[in-house]
Amino acid sequence: MSYEPQSILISKNVALAANKQNAYQTPVAAAAYVSRPRTPGTSFASITPTFYSDEQLSNKGHQFPTTKQRTMQATTFDGTWDVDNFLAGWLFAFAMGADTVTGAGPYTHLFKFLQSSNQMPVTSLLHQDTNDVWYQLPDMAINDLQISGKESGPLSAQFKMVGSGKNVDGQVALPAISIPQFIFGSDTDVLIGPGAPDPTLFTLATQAGGTQAARTDYFKFTYTSAAGETVASSEVSIAVPLNSVAKVTAPAAFPPGVTSCTVYASTSTGTETKQQAGIAAAGTYTEPNTGFAAGAALPTGTSALSSIKERVKQWAVHLVMDMQTNRAPGGGFFGTFTKVLKQRANLQMQVAAKDVDDLRTLFVGDTPRNIQLKANSGAAQQLTLDFPYVMPVAPAATASGVEILWPITVGDQDALRWQGQEIFTATVVNNVASYLTGA
Repeated sequence: MSYEPQSILISKNVALAANKQNAYQTPVAAAAYVSRPRTPGTSFASITPTFYSDEQLSNKGHQFPTTKQRTMQATTFDGTWDVDNFLAGWLFAFAMGADTVTGAGPYTHLFKFLQSSNQMPVTSLLHQDTNDVWYQLPDMAINDLQISGKESGPLSAQFKMVGSGKNVDGQVALPAISIPQFIFGSDTDVLIGPGAPDPTLFTLATQAGGTQAARTDYFKFTYTSAAGETVASSEVSIAVPLNSVAKVTAPAAFPPGVTSCTVYASTSTGTETKQQAGIAAAGTYTEPNTGFAAGAALPTGTSALSSIKERVKQWAVHLVMDMQTNRAPGGGFFGTFTKVLKQRANLQMQVAAKDVDDLRTLFVGDTPRNIQLKANSGAAQQLTLDFPYVMPVAPAATASGVEILWPITVGDQDALRWQGQEIFTATVVNNVASYLTGA
């Protein structure tokens, strides 16, 4: 009997939507499928039913089953794909759940872990497995994601998705084929430096001076390294009596790499401006008798990081979202929503040692660092992975050939939510206007 062989390079297709679903168990609109990422062809979904059987029950007069009834269904999908600019945003949208968009094209997407709800937004996948096997998997979200890079080739994404168990059979038109715009490891810079200061290390006091009314003074602080200035600390304040001024004393010692600090201040919350830069460890700043100056605005991003890209052999960022399909009475075969519980962000890097140590002292001293990985493969092909406040560890040196390496690790306890900062953010610049709009 002859047959027509089905080639994964010809017949196998997967299409993605930037949109989230308007309703659980209902796939996105057919027109929402806009991307056909390049895949190895081995990315097949798993649709797993669970059955009820009386095989282990008695009163049948024999030992064999007499009934089998489907009671539940689970859906999963795994992939290892090269990262293009559409996929970069799609991965973080449906792994992290919150997207803030700026720009008018190219668009800048800032992805953060969803914190406003424990119900994860979900999307749909369109599968063509053979010439005539077509189906959609609704209610899918990414519960495990690893992005990794090395000296050449596209970044690689390994991800695992969970769904409600539902599949919708039937052909849906595939989006047009387009040439992917990949993001490459060779375009990735790796930056490390001091994070934002801990404001509790700065001492606030008041002293007599001037003729100002009683008020509350508000302060934020930044660190300065040889490369530049960090983002600001969280806000602190002090009540200042009549005819008095505020005085700030810097920490007695700065973290490694920090050369000075800068004081930003105001008499109203959230409006601090620069008052004095270049303050040394244990140095002081005293408010003028006439009040604060109208100084420069707070930095919007850090410039205090230094590149170590030439020393990095490979790196991997791993997100684990602990997503579970909620099942409840009345839900039938399928889940009723996808809940996201504990969210984690980890980092592993292999970094070559150099003659003057700049890494081991960080591990030994539990020194907070800001680590960024910035890939720029074009105006609309950019990805930045940011760990604002981590205390990395390196259990032991290792080797690559005859070269000594430090295996830097940021685990669950090492990425901190410090003074209101996110523990991790991903920024994608591409030509997609939005990801989490309902369809």
